[in-house]
Amino acid sequence: MQTWTVNKEKVVFYVTDAGLTDLVLTVVKPDLSTLNPPVVEQGSGLYRAVYTPDVAGEWREEIASASNGDQAFRGVNIVGYDCDDLKAQTDALSVKLNTIESKIDALDSGNTGGYFA
Repeated sequence: MQTWTVNKEKVVFYVTDAGLTDLVLTVVKPDLSTLNPPVVEQGSGLYRAVYTPDVAGEWREEIASASNGDQAFRGVNIVGYDCDDLKAQTDALSVKLNTIESKIDALDSGNTGGYFA
């Protein structure tokens, strides 16, 4: 299951036969209402659709084509925090933790002065 941020534009890509005119993306919201964003072929069987989730919760993306029989779905967990920002904060904390561990190692080994960062 994917995780995505509420109110952040989500791009959906799908690869199948080129030239389909009946490929439909249905996005099911937590309250079971649906969205049907336009699906546009980018070329060579790569299709793209865009929507913006407006509420946190479990969403579902369903894509189908009657002409070639394609049918696929996946769940998306929409959260109320920025996933990209959270990763950046986690990375920064990891760097700080490594610095602290280096300082502790230097103290434990009896080194004086500088330390490995």
